[in-house]
Order: sequence, then structure tokens, then C-alpha cells
Amino acid sequence: MDLVTVSVIIPTHRQDGALQTALESVFAQIVQPDEVIVVDDSADGLSGCADSPKHRIVRSQARSASGSRNLGVEHASSEFIAFLDDDDRWLPSHLEHFKESVPPGTPRDRVLFAGMASVFDASTGAQISQSAPRRLEGRPAIEIAKQNRITTSGVIASRSLLQRNTFDLDLARQQDRDLWVRLVADGAIVIGGALPTVDYFWEPRRVTARRVIQGNRAMASRLRTLGYSRPDVLKYEMYNYAAHGKRRFLRRVRLDNTQESCATADR
Repeated sequence: MDLVTVSVIIPTHRQDGALQTALESVFAQIVQPDEVIVVDDSADGLSGCADSPKHRIVRSQARSASGSRNLGVEHASSEFIAFLDDDDRWLPSHLEHFKESVPPGTPRDRVLFAGMASVFDASTGAQISQSAPRRLEGRPAIEIAKQNRITTSGVIASRSLLQRNTFDLDLARQQDRDLWVRLVADGAIVIGGALPTVDYFWEPRRVTARRVIQGNRAMASRLRTLGYSRPDVLKYEMYNYAAHGKRRFLRRVRLDNTQESCATADR
């Protein structure tokens, strides 16, 4: 893909040391970006990082990484947006691999590149696995909803897509998965990286079963809003049935059926 312009957006919150490492990985790219935007949402600002010829800092009141990414997209001027979290880093070939991976003839305004990531334990530095997007055939939004293997720090997408679809700040969790689903529903073409070009540092967080179920219900609601049929949504819920327990799933299906019957009777 020729004549590509890329804006890099890095949300940060009191991570001066990690941010410097992330920036160094950007400046070490074989193919240099056209613009680097650091979005800082800390109240007291960054102590060790200031505007420079290589990057600029945008202050944010969002108090969340997703809100900062949305603000970064508003300030960006390039055709494509590349996300990088402040505690992750790119290999030098990341942007080069993106340009080489987009098949000729692909509509540029529909590109959603998902770079392959090597996953590391943030506390020990040991590599855990690799995160590679699966081939998304048939119902790609359903597949992403079932199992999101797209790492935010590996995403490079058309700015026009991200201007029409932003991270939903009303969601308590899984804002990234929700956005990828909406982008695909808006016509995005997912292009998976063939080589690992992202180092993603994973921190274990306590996630309760209740929060997982709430997230899955929100995703099922999103799929309905996007116009997916009841059988398609049921396939997604069946996946969660297998993953998160029969009893809760059957209770949810009974509730949905009851609500649908009541709605029909009211017509």
C-alpha cells in the first residue's frame, strides 16, 4: 500500500517510564509515522515528557484510556490511526508489516489491521502466548464478540472508520471488543498480521463472574442493536453457555423468551 500516512495515538496515565519505552519503540520503526500524539489524562501532567519535534501532548479530562483514544482521533490528521498503550511496545517492523499486509485493491477507508502480539506477564516479563486474530469468515462480528483476539496496541484503522465509530465510554468493560464489532458491522475489513510485531504486557486483574456476565449481556444487546437476527445472537449466547455455565445461560434465555412473549402479547 503506497502513500500511507499514519498517526500514532498513545493514551497515558502517570506512566512516565513505560511511556518513554513505548515512544522509543515508535521512533525505532523502519517506516516512520507521520504524527505521534500522546494523550495524557493525569491531573498533574507528565513529569518527564514534554512536546518535542517528534511528538505532541494533548491533555485529556477523560480519565480513561478509551476516552483518551477518542480525543486522540479527534486531533489526528493522517489517513490511518495506530493505537499503542503506554505499557506496550512495537517491534521495529510493525508499521512496515502493516503496509505490506493490506492486499492490493482493498478499500482504504475500510481497513482494520490487527497486528499479531506476543503476550508477556507484566510482573515477571515472561512470555505467555501469542495473540493472533483468527480468520473471520461468515459472521465476523459474531466471531469477535465470542472471542476477541484483537489487541488494541496492534490495531491500525482508517481514520474515517474511527470518526464514525468511537469507543463507547458508557460501557463498564470490554470497550475495545465492542468497538471492533461495530467497525466490522460498519464494513471494516479485518486484516490480520502474519508476524508478531507487538509486545503486549498483560496484568492479571480480578474479574468477577458477575462482571463477565454483565459484559456478555451488553454485547448480546449490542448485536441486537446492530440488526443481527435472534439465531445469530443465540449462537453468541450459546458460546457463553459453554464458557460460563449452563444454569445462568438458561435463566437468561428464559427471561428473554418471557420478555419477547410479553412484547408480542402487547401488540
